[in-house]
Amino acid sequence: MRFAKEMRKYWKFAYYAAKSDLRAEVANSYLNWLWWILEPLSSMLIYTIVFGIVFKTEEKYFPIFVFIAITVWDFFSRCLSSSVRVICIHNKKDVLMWKGASEDIELSVIFPVYNVAKYISKCLETVTQWKAPYVEFMFVDDGSPDNSAEIIKEYQKEDSRIKLIQKENGGCASARKKGLELARGRYVGFFDPDDFSAEDMYKKLFSKAISGDYEVAYCGYNQYFENSNTIERVTDMLGEPYVYGVHDDRLIKQLMYCLRIAIWREIYKREFLIKNQITFYEDIRRFDDLPFKVEVYARAKSVIAVPEYLYYYRLERPGQDVSCDDERLYVHFPIFQYLDDYIGKIKDRRLLDYLQVIKIQTHLWAVGKIQKKYVKTYVKKMKEDLQKNAGFLRTLLLIYRYVGKKEIWTYILAYANCAYMCKRRITKQELREKKMTKKQVIALQRLKELEGNG
Repeated sequence: MRFAKEMRKYWKFAYYAAKSDLRAEVANSYLNWLWWILEPLSSMLIYTIVFGIVFKTEEKYFPIFVFIAITVWDFFSRCLSSSVRVICIHNKKDVLMWKGASEDIELSVIFPVYNVAKYISKCLETVTQWKAPYVEFMFVDDGSPDNSAEIIKEYQKEDSRIKLIQKENGGCASARKKGLELARGRYVGFFDPDDFSAEDMYKKLFSKAISGDYEVAYCGYNQYFENSNTIERVTDMLGEPYVYGVHDDRLIKQLMYCLRIAIWREIYKREFLIKNQITFYEDIRRFDDLPFKVEVYARAKSVIAVPEYLYYYRLERPGQDVSCDDERLYVHFPIFQYLDDYIGKIKDRRLLDYLQVIKIQTHLWAVGKIQKKYVKTYVKKMKEDLQKNAGFLRTLLLIYRYVGKKEIWTYILAYANCAYMCKRRITKQELREKKMTKKQVIALQRLKELEGNG
């Protein structure tokens, strides 16, 4: 089976080489012996056809035609390998440099634009530093009342890869969906224009994605706190086995609940999204990335991670979805209605359990954040939502296994309609976690001071 998979992967790369000068070598893998067999085999075949059948002669000119055949084969091999340099780490391939076809768009990056004039210049300057001609940057102006569009037009004069699409206001999901419909790239990414990234983020993501024709590639990200101008790395699934690429269905499905909802540090194969009808729900006005992320990892067959923190997610900005603490958090319930319908069609009990875990994580976060006057209503809706896919005991087992033992009593309080006690418990837990984090920061600063004095 492994041999058959590697053979299929090799022929895929050969196809991309012919189409857009792309080739990932099978050299340095256990298929290396294939080259040593094909080379003399091709020589013998050419000799047999030309002299044994056409000229009906024997071995008189054999050395000359062996030399010609080997030369032709070597030339063919060199032409293919000239477009891609490959390094093998733990028998895994990683593309270091790729020469794409200038007339094709290989990567489309979509930016939903609304009231981000203050931040969009930094965004533009970081993402456009990678000068690849096969990338398009699609800024979808969602009826923004500020001068964001004018700023984009100024940058557009200097960089023809920047595209501006203007539409009536319909929300972030509507803007992302519009960009996805117009995208031409083999891969697509979604970037929030109030954030910024490392200059080579998309280069590294794209290189990883094409190294194994992966459907999804993602990297780590940082939280950037605007008020204090501080940066915190976010712990995520960046280690083994994901860093080497994963095709195991069980490991990929686990990312539904293990991986944080952060679609802006990922790229997706556009063909995969179209095939599985994965898009954005326009009637969802916020948190539209939640259903998108769940649907992606419910359907994906191959995923790879870049073990670097390349995206900077801006926090403490006015108007952000994550800052809302009122009835706007009720949006979670229509979102999970969509996901119940989508995952229900797949008919996989494991996926329903993973969706239940996501619901628990999301609802408990919302209960801890929402204002006190909305808690009772939210907890009531939460209880009804959690009972759709699993009973009380099954939900307890899922919390114990995937969320944490501390949350069991929180769920029991919610189930018993003790809304305020449930919120109080979550709030106390968050305060304890923040206190621990603060102590860790002070200890780290003290350690640096001691090192500096030493």
